[in-house]
Amino acid sequence: SLVENLPLHFFRKDLDGQLTFGNQRYCKIMGRPLEEMIGKTDFDLFPFELAEKYLGDDHRVTDTGQPFEDIEEHRKPNGELLYVQVLKAPVYDADKNIIGVQGIFWDVTDRQLAEFQHRRTEAELVRSNEELQQFALVASHDLQEPLRKVRAFGDQLRSKYADVLDERGLDYLDRMQSAAGRMHQLINDLLSLARVTTQGRPFMP
Repeated sequence: SLVENLPLHFFRKDLDGQLTFGNQRYCKIMGRPLEEMIGKTDFDLFPFELAEKYLGDDHRVTDTGQPFEDIEEHRKPNGELLYVQVLKAPVYDADKNIIGVQGIFWDVTDRQLAEFQHRRTEAELVRSNEELQQFALVASHDLQEPLRKVRAFGDQLRSKYADVLDERGLDYLDRMQSAAGRMHQLINDLLSLARVTTQGRPFMP
């Protein structure tokens, strides 16, 4: 009753790989009644490559006595991808001898596709951050050069012509030098931000 009412596909096979039991959900997804599948192997029920994989998984369980878990990719008849999570474990008799394999599987397509999308988004974010970092490095370097010229000529103008300039001219010169200083600081801050991922310091309170 428990096996039949679980929202999972459940099956059992003997050591020869012959199906000995499947719950209603298993029969439904297989598209056959249980009586038609009892005694058949995966080679009777699945394409050869899949049957070989399932046989290898079963042997891993019966040889080691350890459970086996996997996420399998399949394609529905309409071409849609289907991902199922499979868990297989050994079946023991009263003397603790392994006499077969039992397994459950369930649909994890939505979860798997969401994980793939998350990975793609993360990869795109990493690429975008790298491009932004390169842009900031180049822009910072290129912006510094004309700024150095502005500051240098401003210094020369002050040192050579300060006595010629009136009060308004000196005020303009001060404002120009102050604006150049702020721009220099902004560029350095941009450069520091671009280097956060490569030269970041440990977080502090």
